Formats: sequence, C-alpha cells, structure tokens
Amino acid sequence: MRGHRNHRRAAWPLGGLVALALAWSMPATAETRLGEMVARDAWMHAPAALGGASAAYFRLANRGRRVDRLISVSSRLAHRAEIHTYAVESGHLRMKRLRSVEIHPGAPLIFAPGGPHIMLIDIKGALDTSKPVQIRLRFERAGQMELEVPIVSRARHGPPPPSATPKAPTIPRAARQGRR
Repeated sequence: MRGHRNHRRAAWPLGGLVALALAWSMPATAETRLGEMVARDAWMHAPAALGGASAAYFRLANRGRRVDRLISVSSRLAHRAEIHTYAVESGHLRMKRLRSVEIHPGAPLIFAPGGPHIMLIDIKGALDTSKPVQIRLRFERAGQMELEVPIVSRARHGPPPPSATPKAPTIPRAARQGRR
C-alpha cells in the first residue's frame, strides 16, 4: 500500500507537466481591450458536425476599479450564443445557461473546459478554420467588445485530458444572475 501512495505523488507532477504542455500548445492570441476589460488566450474547436455547437474559451480580466457584468454574447457564426457554466444537479453534471456574470476587478474569470464558457449553438455552415471566429461580448459598463477566437484543430490538440484541464474558478452565487 505504501508504494501506491508514492505512485500517486509521482503522478501529480506529471499531470502538471501535461497541463503546462497543453497550455503552451494552445494558440497565444493578442489581448483584446475595451476600456478596463481585457480578453486574451481565446480558442475554440470547430463543431464536430455541420450545424452543431461549439464552445469558446478565454481569460477575461477587469483592470478597472468597479465591477462590470458580461450581459450578453453573440456571433454571426451561430444562430444563438449563450454564457454557460456547469452545475451538479441530482448528482449529475449539467450545463447551465447564465444570463450574466460579474467580472470583479483583480479577479480574472477563466472561461475553460469544465467551467464557464461561451456556447455557440446551431453553427451556420462550414467554418474556414484558417480564420478566427468573431464573438461580440456586451458588458453592462464597458460596452461591446469584438473578440477574435482562433479555431484549434481537434486532430492536433484533441480534447484536453481531464487531468490537464485546469479547474476553472466556481462562479460565486452573487455573481450569477437570472439562471434559467
């Protein structure tokens, strides 16, 4: 049994290295700024099927002094775009739509697999994977930000293994507004 515990200790650094390698393999994107709001490291996979759905991921920081709120998202690429997160209901992990989410100064919100993300639903036609997808983020105070989201090849990167997916911060109850 003692050897089993040592095996677990040895596996932890390996998982950290895998996460680091995955982060370095994702495309680095320039920062997109709108006043005090800054989005960076955006990426998404193309949908698995025509007309399907895909999620967009990025980091969002508020460099101002006042709380702002992401109140809507849209994209010409999809019939619908929504802010989503995951929640456990009756022992099952389910996706939940959020009407808005607060972005507090000095506390970046990470849109990542397994956590908050932008869901593009019913994507219109085939994607040109050589061009980034445009997503509009609308904030209560800052206004509208046009975010360019590069499409990352599933063949090249594949889905991140569960051990390599960073845990996204839980959205505090006070930050969630009008869940459906």
